[in-house]
Amino acid sequence: ISLGLVGSEMCIRDRMWEGATVPIPTEALRSMDGYSGPKDLVYTIKQPSNGWVVQWAVPGTEVRSFMQTQLDGGLVLFSHRGGC
Repeated sequence: ISLGLVGSEMCIRDRMWEGATVPIPTEALRSMDGYSGPKDLVYTIKQPSNGWVVQWAVPGTEVRSFMQTQLDGGLVLFSHRGGC
């Protein structure tokens, strides 16, 4: 399963300091189906205009895909770079 977050970008300027890096909460992004487990659910995203998505293990490297298990474990982060 591949899910794209295209055109659904949310302005988070009021909830996060510019330059901050925080885990993406599972409440903001979660998917399930009756056939796949969390390790089989893969998100493929476009680069957000107001920052980038990184993994906890390599915070300086932008990622374009990650699994639900990584998201559930708090290993997928958003680095805010300003704007909306």
